[in-house]
Amino acid sequence: MAGSVREITTQLPVAVYAITGGMLVAAMPDAIAFLSRLVVPIAPGIEAMRDILLGGHALVSLPTGWGLGWLPAQPLLITAAGVVLFNRFERLARRRGTLGRP
Repeated sequence: MAGSVREITTQLPVAVYAITGGMLVAAMPDAIAFLSRLVVPIAPGIEAMRDILLGGHALVSLPTGWGLGWLPAQPLLITAAGVVLFNRFERLARRRGTLGRP
């Protein structure tokens, strides 16, 4: 019971950040919205959902963000960056001899 409350407590702020971060991108100036779409990974998906559900737009003609091409490309780019960073930090930990230590 205590573990699930702790999980909810830690995940709730992350969920609120992700949802509000994605919804507020459309109201930002263009340059800041561009940076936000790069920094906040969930922002383009939330923008697309908002445009489809509230704006009545089709998936292929999204007016915000980078449209349909950016939606599948972004998770692939984030995954690739994560794999590269993981491998680099793993090599660094092995070199320093700290990989197996708690």
